[in-house]
Amino acid sequence: MVFRMKTIIHILCLICLAGVPTLCHGEERQKIVFAANSWAPYVFLDDQGSTGGVYIEILRELFETELGMELVFTPLPWKRAQLAVKNGQADILVTVATPERLEYAAASELPVLEVYLQVYTSVGHPQRKQMDAIKSGKDIKALGLIPVTNFGNQWHMKNIDSFGVATEYVQAEANAFQMVAAKRGDITIEPNIAGRHLIKELRLEEKIEATDARFGPLQMHLLLGKKSSHFHLMPRINEALKRLVDTGRIERIIDRYTS
Repeated sequence: MVFRMKTIIHILCLICLAGVPTLCHGEERQKIVFAANSWAPYVFLDDQGSTGGVYIEILRELFETELGMELVFTPLPWKRAQLAVKNGQADILVTVATPERLEYAAASELPVLEVYLQVYTSVGHPQRKQMDAIKSGKDIKALGLIPVTNFGNQWHMKNIDSFGVATEYVQAEANAFQMVAAKRGDITIEPNIAGRHLIKELRLEEKIEATDARFGPLQMHLLLGKKSSHFHLMPRINEALKRLVDTGRIERIIDRYTS
């Protein structure tokens, strides 16, 4: 019995030395730090202070279930979150892989999410049918529509306002939906997952509807900082992310926040 126990211990030690991702006695899981701003339903803190959201659940599946690591969320304003990854104070972001960001981070081969920007309007709007054909800010201008969006929406400024559209700016996305529901604006353009979540949360199902018009998709990739101590894991991260996509786990997570 003693001999058998020694043999088992010896085998476990060999496994550890071989680099197999199995935790040995007393060994702590490696931590990987995700930096982001709070943005429900993607990332948020609930009333009890627990972290949740679409990104959080996907990243836990990826790093904790697939790779045996521990995901640590660091809530930061968006500019500081990007700077933290650039400087090596955090490891990962989930966002669009712009040329500027790729100077300090590597992007996953597959996107974590594909996000469409959906055009929403009030139920019974007199121009509802024409809205389905919207493809650009030029179309919004031609229809004489007044969009409502949140302050700081750079995408909207670049892609909608640049056509001379008179946009009404409000404090937050929820305020935009409430204004459209009250017919104090014609449309709001919001990521489809966030839009469905907000409509449900604000109980506006009878007042707001999605049109067929949408922009995108925006490819939201995992960006791993080049100064991260885990940078060498990118090939394994890509393999694990592909498994999540192929097994439908990402779609099931999204469904929990939108159905």
